[in-house]
Amino acid sequence: MYQWWVFVHLAGVFGFLASHGVSMGVLLRLRRERDPRRVSELIELSGSSVRWFYVSTGVLVGAGVVAGFLGHWWSQGWIWAAIAVLVISSVAMIRMARPYYRRVGVIARAKAAGSQAVTEEQFDSVLRSRTPGVVMGIGVVALGLILYFMLFKPTLGFGETQAPVSSGGTAIRVTAKGIAFDTKALHAPASRPFDLSFDNEDRGIQHNVAVYTDSGARMGYRKIVIGTDGSDSAAIAQASAARLAKRLRAQLVIVTAFDPPAITEERAVSVLASAKEAALGDRVEAATWIQRGEPADIILQVAQREGADLIVVGNKGMGKATRFRLGSVPDRAAHYADCDLLIVDTTGALAAGESAPKAYRRIVIGTDGSPTASEAARKGLELAMRLGSSVTLVYVGDPLLGAITLEQTAALAPEGVEADQRVVQGDPAEELCRIAVDSQGDLVVVGNKGMSGARRFLLGSVPNRVAHLASTDVLVAKTVDRTLDEIAPGHGAIIDVAGRRLAVYRDDDGQLVAVSPRCTHMGCTVDWNDSERTWDCPCHGSRYDVRGQVVRGPAAKPLDPEELKA
Repeated sequence: MYQWWVFVHLAGVFGFLASHGVSMGVLLRLRRERDPRRVSELIELSGSSVRWFYVSTGVLVGAGVVAGFLGHWWSQGWIWAAIAVLVISSVAMIRMARPYYRRVGVIARAKAAGSQAVTEEQFDSVLRSRTPGVVMGIGVVALGLILYFMLFKPTLGFGETQAPVSSGGTAIRVTAKGIAFDTKALHAPASRPFDLSFDNEDRGIQHNVAVYTDSGARMGYRKIVIGTDGSDSAAIAQASAARLAKRLRAQLVIVTAFDPPAITEERAVSVLASAKEAALGDRVEAATWIQRGEPADIILQVAQREGADLIVVGNKGMGKATRFRLGSVPDRAAHYADCDLLIVDTTGALAAGESAPKAYRRIVIGTDGSPTASEAARKGLELAMRLGSSVTLVYVGDPLLGAITLEQTAALAPEGVEADQRVVQGDPAEELCRIAVDSQGDLVVVGNKGMSGARRFLLGSVPNRVAHLASTDVLVAKTVDRTLDEIAPGHGAIIDVAGRRLAVYRDDDGQLVAVSPRCTHMGCTVDWNDSERTWDCPCHGSRYDVRGQVVRGPAAKPLDPEELKA
């Protein structure tokens, strides 16, 4: 849009110069022309160009004003100087040229009609006036100054950058020299403060510095753990983990467990070596772990020790012929993992004779509007942004409530992620799995509510049933039993801290704010509203800001502040 307004502005400049050129040409011609009729015609020609002069000036100024706002010019000295020169020179030229043209035009028309009131000598003296030369000189000088201001953009002592204010974060320095940028270390850590200093060694030339986020940068999953026993199912799951690690620039950790006589230590070492070689074939450098014990327990222990963000498993029992069932590795990981879990549909891939991992071209995300579902949706939408995937948001239930919920959830999508919205009725788990098939989804995202704590034994929970029924890969996002470190900047959650249940928000600078989750109206527990960044009471609709202040009643008192002890 900015470039188009600059184009219109330049078109106005061209029209301004063209109409101005006609007037200048007439002034030069008048000094040599003595035929009254020809002089009268030249005056009329100059008069006709004046109308285009005003039109082009209006286009020039109007488009320039818009481009000035879009390009942030108004804080720079050169644009105000250019406007001043344009106004002063235009007023001076009009005040000098208009009386002269009027006088010459009247005399020329009178002489062309046969008047003898003005002699030829007097007419010649009028045409040889110095006024045209002065007008032309003002125009040329003004044009030169304006072009200088537009091309070199001098600051003229004001509109310069203010003294830098340090954030206390990482220091990053950018240097411009030779109409180019020094490209060394032009990266800043996401979600942390940083100081950007800019040195311009191109004297008299201004540069624009843009700061943007890299969708491929390590922003979410930094460490991925994958378990393997050397089976075809484990190889497919590992290929999916390696693809994600490569796309997200995450570290991959491969784990193998041995438990004689089923799997000997020698066999486990050989499996681990082959798995690491396969990862190198995918251009992923992997760390390895080998330990004696049950596979599920070892994977969970290593993930906890390594501080993993994601565990990847296949949906077939590792080393066994059993289909995904209670007690198998993926099932135990789904219920006990301290981080997100990706369950790869290795059973379907083996049945179809496929060995390559899915590309996740479409991600299906289920939500019911609850804070835990919104957190899972946020993770799914962020993953879609990094992978370049399309998204289908699904709500099962009331059509009107569903429309509102999906609208709010879609608002969480990062820039560039477009989300289709589907509101259906029926069994939530079955409908979510059906839509994943109908929309050719490659990945279903659900939260782990009902899969942890005491409720992990209730197999009727929606996430648990989706994990069992889906014929696609399933990402089980950790949305309950979270810790302070898992709260991303700009988000909040209800968490347990040292035995206390608190409503905690992390601001964009990484600072934590804790308040009591107990609504001051009737004592209900508030929920985090991710789209509005507020704490909302589900009972009577009270709303509080991130610091617990009342935004909307019926509550009249703010949430009680709580202290976070290190």
